[in-house]
Amino acid sequence: MTVRRWFIDLGVRTLPAKKKPRALSLEQTIFGTSVAVYDTNPEGIDAPESFYLEDSIGRRAGWVAGQRLEEIPDASVSQLLSEWSGPGDPDQDPSSISDPPPNPRSIALANPEPSTLLHVVGGSTGAWALTVDAWGDGNVLATDKLSGTTGVGEDQLVESAALGTAIALAGGGAPTTTSTTTLPTGTTTTTMTAGTTTTVAGVTTTTIPSEVKCSQPVSTGPNPLASDCLFILRSAVGASTCSPACICDVNGAGGVTATDALSCLKKVVGQSVALACPCP
Repeated sequence: MTVRRWFIDLGVRTLPAKKKPRALSLEQTIFGTSVAVYDTNPEGIDAPESFYLEDSIGRRAGWVAGQRLEEIPDASVSQLLSEWSGPGDPDQDPSSISDPPPNPRSIALANPEPSTLLHVVGGSTGAWALTVDAWGDGNVLATDKLSGTTGVGEDQLVESAALGTAIALAGGGAPTTTSTTTLPTGTTTTTMTAGTTTTVAGVTTTTIPSEVKCSQPVSTGPNPLASDCLFILRSAVGASTCSPACICDVNGAGGVTATDALSCLKKVVGQSVALACPCP
């Protein structure tokens, strides 16, 4: 038996080009504390020509005249391809298949700094509509549906409570009310009913406890602040401890969960929310 072998010249072998990574969805992009901005009506008459975030030194992240711009570190600017997720009916007439709905252009920025600004330039009609979400560990904690009109080519600054919430959550922390008195001598620590007084090297610092207020584990004003909501969220995941625990059980359902933090944030941005902490 004769065995013949045939060889085919395939030319010079080269490594395949790396595929460009597909844009992530908003849910995949955002974890931790972030702000997301995107078209409310993609490719609609009120889809803005440009919208972007700007930091304190003028770096931008967003869509400017149809182009992606990612100058701010930890920013992601993307738009998913429009496509149908299912295989469809193989017997369907191709001419009867409609185009998939367009996906929004989006900006996601982790831990926005306090001076972060939102800019928008209206579309061909000057009208624009944007949605802004404040994200905390995979959950939308606050949302703005914003709309307006600009002049042709006019770059307009836009205020957003959701952006403010994300900034506050990213900053964390909360002020502590203290008074300091210098004593001539002595080093003591004394716990008192009105608070805790600590004297170290002749300096006494007294932390004054505030009145127990529902949804306000850290602030003392008439209404909760975003820093209170962040503390409640951290308490829900075991990173902080509310004392007394009842002030963080905002909805009165028992225990502290992310839902309590969300209720707190809704109160912060002015929504009508009943605070139902089971404190005596």
